[in-house]
Amino acid sequence: MGYGFNPLEKIWFYSKLTLDIKKEFDRFSSRLDTFMSLSDAVIVAPGGIGTLLELFYSWQLAQVHHICETPIILYGDIWATLTNWLRTEVLAKGFFDSKDMHNIFHVTSVDKVVNFIRIIHKDRSRMEHVCVNYNKYRVEFE
Repeated sequence: MGYGFNPLEKIWFYSKLTLDIKKEFDRFSSRLDTFMSLSDAVIVAPGGIGTLLELFYSWQLAQVHHICETPIILYGDIWATLTNWLRTEVLAKGFFDSKDMHNIFHVTSVDKVVNFIRIIHKDRSRMEHVCVNYNKYRVEFE
């Protein structure tokens, strides 16, 4: 599944993959809302400002219960400094509660990411911890 925003990025992205669903968006926020309504997990690889925006947007939606039990998996060594700062500075100063970190997982190997996905898929297959976010976002699908 791919959700493109930038027309040039979209051309490159679509030319590299065969996708079963393709949808274009005029607004980045609409893309994020649709992405979140479909996600059983969020996997965050190293990236820049857009990656950070998507990470914190996903996390904030979980914090205020606008999405279901959605694990946010931070993949790579790059996130160790951020998670440490969140605990030692932001959490320590009371800007969020420790329970807000319950769905944040930092892993440094692809094998651990894949294992997480398998566990999530297994839960969903057994109809455990299943929640569909369509109603919260009023997302229309064709």
